[in-house]
Amino acid sequence: MCHLVSWFRRILDNMESIPHEIDESLNLDDETMENICRVDELTYHCTGPEPNKRLDMGHIVNVLVPLVEQWNPNSTHQQEDNCDVIYK
Repeated sequence: MCHLVSWFRRILDNMESIPHEIDESLNLDDETMENICRVDELTYHCTGPEPNKRLDMGHIVNVLVPLVEQWNPNSTHQQEDNCDVIYK
């Protein structure tokens, strides 16, 4: 039995093993692999053992927004009527 964070950090310690851990149905071209590695690196910094050294949410959002837009180019940025959250 292994904790998810421990497993993930062990995978990232050996970057060559990342493609073996990814769903085989994904098309692992260079661009997709680069984006997966970017998310992996971000996750690595979010799961550090010392909370004060983890990334802040603003940084995380700045890294992820362009990736989401790239992966889902048909999405629109419409505000939902029932959403009361204000982003700053």
